Amino acid sequence: MPITKATASSIAPAAKGDLVVGSATNDAAVLTVGANGTTLVADSAETTGLKWAAPSSGGMTLLSTTSLSGASTLISSISTSYTDLKIVMYGLNASTADTVYLLPNDTSNIVSVCYTLFESSAGQSNSGNIAGDFYFYTSSGLANTNNACSITISGYSNTSFNRKPVLWSGVYSRTFNNSAIDGGGVFNVSTGEVTSLRIGTNSGTLTGTVLIYGVK
Repeated sequence: MPITKATASSIAPAAKGDLVVGSATNDAAVLTVGANGTTLVADSAETTGLKWAAPSSGGMTLLSTTSLSGASTLISSISTSYTDLKIVMYGLNASTADTVYLLPNDTSNIVSVCYTLFESSAGQSNSGNIAGDFYFYTSSGLANTNNACSITISGYSNTSFNRKPVLWSGVYSRTFNNSAIDGGGVFNVSTGEVTSLRIGTNSGTLTGTVLIYGVK
């Protein structure tokens, strides 16, 4: 039956925070107040169709920590329970001066990337467009916490579209200067989901640490 003022007033107890709701038997019922910090959510399994629950967590969740080694390292079985991926790499060291690449699902399917590079010693900046490698440069033997970058892959788990926007920024040391770089591009993921990442360098070996976060 519809909950009217009369039926609501007749329901006991009427404690602070209690709610009058419809029940599974179409009668008025009382939903007692939840714990501090909880929110009201719909749940068809409950008699009243409602319950108090902790709010869904947001922000970032650390999914994996990986140490890079050899020419390349494959990070597989990445959870697809999130909206975006955040990749943080630090302490990067290449045995041979070269760029670092990042391949989703272990395939070379980067459509294109654009970058802007600032070199401190030269006091100048430049930009360009490349197809293939994610552009981040390391010089031989220069490993420290300044060699670091952050990469975001948007919609990595969405199967409705294959082209995933990518943004990154970072700083690194070269033999003659320190450089800061930022850029963006598109990964073309045929499966619609990014479930693995291969990180490496085109020549020599690459070491460092990679943190992967899932972002709601």
